[in-house]
Amino acid sequence: MTEEKSKLDEKNKDVAMEKQPDIWAEAERRAKEEAEEAERNLAVLDLKTSNIKELKNFVKAVDSLGELKLIIDKTGIHLWQLDPIGISMVIADLPKSLFSKWNVKPGTMSIYVDKLKDALKSIKNNNTILSIKTQKTKHLLNFILPDTNIEIPYLPVEKSIEKKEPNVEFTTEITVPGQPLKEFISQAKKNYEYVLLLAKNKKLILFCKNGEGKLRKEIPLEKEVKEEAAANFDLDYLNKLVKAADKNTNIIIDMKTDQPIKLRYNNGFNVTYWLAPYVDEDIEIKDQIKEATKGIKQEKASVRKRRLHS
Repeated sequence: MTEEKSKLDEKNKDVAMEKQPDIWAEAERRAKEEAEEAERNLAVLDLKTSNIKELKNFVKAVDSLGELKLIIDKTGIHLWQLDPIGISMVIADLPKSLFSKWNVKPGTMSIYVDKLKDALKSIKNNNTILSIKTQKTKHLLNFILPDTNIEIPYLPVEKSIEKKEPNVEFTTEITVPGQPLKEFISQAKKNYEYVLLLAKNKKLILFCKNGEGKLRKEIPLEKEVKEEAAANFDLDYLNKLVKAADKNTNIIIDMKTDQPIKLRYNNGFNVTYWLAPYVDEDIEIKDQIKEATKGIKQEKASVRKRRLHS
């Protein structure tokens, strides 16, 4: 019986070895077809704009991604992408209205964000006229200025771009002025790893703590919070999400306790971010909330005391 089984195993092994070249050939054929399809789907651009500031802010808003997989259609340039680690998602739309000339063949393309950032950084006058054209045969994107021509490479997108957002039933939506939020995050990330975002009453409370100290800030809200919500988030990531917002930008944040946040704003273009919460087994969210709201209770008590003596 053992000898028969051994012979059968050898026979199956031989059959598998014979099939391997067919498997490799099939994989190679599919890869070739996908590459050809990606090449056919490459967008062709012939654009003109003087809205250089908005282009720079767009790149700043998405530069956490490394490689941008862009979708170009009749309405504008769109991006729908997870960051390389899968902690955040960016959804951004650069509208056609920012361009004085919009002549495109719809499709997709992939561009390294550092190359794009360097090209735009070299433009010192934000009011200059910029033409953007593709050289499809060379896979080059030309940035044409009155006195210079900058070329950066682009590539086909070989996999379809999936437009799917996380499924979270948020309990709270708040609108926060961008400037104080940006300033706090920029300061906090120098000494702290994560921040508690707590939406409560008519305030957004930002609270950081580590072995060396604490940092706390309250940002007033125009409307009462429907339901208290709190979660921790990585400060480096959060900084990347808000850095393109200017001082006049209002940021809308959708929240649910211990769930990802959805953060969105308009800065000449629409951008939406999803960010997963910071997870640490040693962190008790209830204890954090108690500590972060101590100031509120003390403040209310002192207000009542002042009123009694007035």
